[in-house]
Amino acid sequence: MSAHNRITLQKISRGLRSRYPIFYVLGWEEERIERLLRSVAKSYYSENDRLIVWTATNGFSPRIDSSAESTPANSAEISNEPVTDPLLALQRISESDRQAMYLMKDLPIWFDNNPALVRAVRDLYYRLRQRNIHVFLSYPQLILPEILKKEIFLIEMDLPSEEEIVEVLKAGNIAADTPYDHLHRFAAAMRGLSLNEVGHLQARLFRGEPVDPSASLEEIQEEKAQLLRKESCLRFFRRSARWTMSAAWKT
Repeated sequence: MSAHNRITLQKISRGLRSRYPIFYVLGWEEERIERLLRSVAKSYYSENDRLIVWTATNGFSPRIDSSAESTPANSAEISNEPVTDPLLALQRISESDRQAMYLMKDLPIWFDNNPALVRAVRDLYYRLRQRNIHVFLSYPQLILPEILKKEIFLIEMDLPSEEEIVEVLKAGNIAADTPYDHLHRFAAAMRGLSLNEVGHLQARLFRGEPVDPSASLEEIQEEKAQLLRKESCLRFFRRSARWTMSAAWKT
C-alpha cells in the first residue's frame, strides 16, 4: 500500500474512532475512493459486501432490500425502482438497520439552495451517532454548508503517489524490459495526474514496445501543459533537456 493511501486510511480511522457517522471525501478519483472504502468496510465489519454505493443514476448498489425488520411500510423505497433522489436516499439509510458503510457519490452538489437536504444530513448525523453505520459523501470540490461543518469529518484524497503510478505502469502496456529507473522517471513526471489520466496517457505512449525515454517524457510534459491550460491560472515552462519542468503564475 502506498504512503498516500496509508495516510488516508489513518484519517478515516481517526474519524471512525471518534465516532463520526458522516464523512466528506474530497477527491477526483472515485474508483480509488471506492476501492479504499471497500477495504476499510471489510476490515471494520470483518465481512465482505459492507460497502453500499449510491449514485443519482443507479440508486443503491447493492440494493438495500426492503424487509419487515429494517424497512417500514412507508419506506422511501416501496417498489423495485432505484432510489435516485438524494433526499429519499438519506431517508432510506436512516430507516435501514443494516450495519454498513455508504458511499454517496456527488451528493454535495445538491447542497446549494436545498435546505431540506442539508437538514436531512443533520438529522442523519443525530440518528446514526449511536449506530454502527457510516456515510461517506464524495465530490471533487468542497461544497459544505457552514451549518454542517461541525457534524462532518473531512478527508482529502491525495492524487496518486509515484509508487502508485509505477504500479499502474507495470500493470499496463509498457515494455517488460523497461529499465527500473525509466519507470520511476516516467512516474515522477506523471505526478499530479489522476490514475485515470495516467491510464489514458499510458495507452497512447506505451504499446508493449521499447520507447525513447526523452520523447516519452516530452509527451508527458505536453500532457501536463494541457491540464494546466485547463486550469487557466498556470503556465508551463520547459527549462532544459534534462526532463525537468516547472510552473509559474501568470503575470
